Amino acid sequence: MLDVDEAVARIDAVGTADVRAYAGKLAGARAALALYGPVSAAPDLEAIRKGLAA
Repeated sequence: MLDVDEAVARIDAVGTADVRAYAGKLAGARAALALYGPVSAAPDLEAIRKGLAA
Protein backbone atom coordinates (compact mmCIF):
# COMPACT_ATOMS: atom_id res chain seq x y z
CA MET A 1 0.00 0.00 0.00
CA LEU A 2 1.23 3.48 -0.83
CA ASP A 3 1.96 5.99 1.86
CA VAL A 4 0.39 9.44 1.53
CA ASP A 5 3.53 11.15 0.22
CA GLU A 6 4.01 8.57 -2.52
CA ALA A 7 0.35 8.75 -3.54
CA VAL A 8 0.51 12.55 -3.75
CA ALA A 9 3.73 12.36 -5.78
CA ARG A 10 2.13 9.96 -8.26
CA ILE A 11 -0.91 12.21 -8.62
CA ASP A 12 1.25 15.28 -9.06
CA ALA A 13 3.23 13.46 -11.78
CA VAL A 14 0.14 13.16 -13.99
CA GLY A 15 0.22 15.77 -16.72
CA THR A 16 -2.17 17.11 -19.31
CA ALA A 17 -0.82 14.74 -21.96
CA ASP A 18 -1.50 11.77 -19.67
CA VAL A 19 -5.09 12.86 -19.11
CA ARG A 20 -5.67 13.48 -22.83
CA ALA A 21 -4.22 10.09 -23.75
CA TYR A 22 -6.45 8.33 -21.24
CA ALA A 23 -9.50 10.30 -22.37
CA GLY A 24 -8.75 9.25 -25.94
CA LYS A 25 -8.75 5.61 -24.88
CA LEU A 26 -12.06 6.06 -23.07
CA ALA A 27 -13.64 7.83 -26.03
CA GLY A 28 -12.72 4.95 -28.29
CA ALA A 29 -13.98 2.29 -25.89
CA ARG A 30 -17.23 0.47 -26.46
CA ALA A 31 -19.98 2.10 -24.41
CA ALA A 32 -22.40 0.35 -22.10
CA LEU A 33 -25.58 1.56 -20.46
CA ALA A 34 -27.10 0.48 -17.16
CA LEU A 35 -30.39 1.90 -15.88
CA TYR A 36 -32.22 1.53 -12.60
CA GLY A 37 -35.77 2.49 -11.74
CA PRO A 38 -38.43 3.78 -14.13
CA VAL A 39 -36.63 3.78 -17.45
CA SER A 40 -39.41 4.11 -20.01
CA ALA A 41 -38.40 7.70 -20.89
CA ALA A 42 -34.65 7.02 -20.91
CA PRO A 43 -32.83 7.42 -24.24
CA ASP A 44 -31.45 4.29 -25.82
CA LEU A 45 -27.74 3.73 -26.18
CA GLU A 46 -27.67 4.83 -29.82
CA ALA A 47 -29.27 8.19 -28.94
CA ILE A 48 -26.67 8.69 -26.22
CA ARG A 49 -23.86 7.85 -28.67
CA LYS A 50 -25.20 10.36 -31.17
CA GLY A 51 -25.36 13.01 -28.44
CA LEU A 52 -21.79 12.33 -27.41
CA ALA A 53 -20.59 12.55 -31.00
CA ALA A 54 -22.25 15.94 -31.55
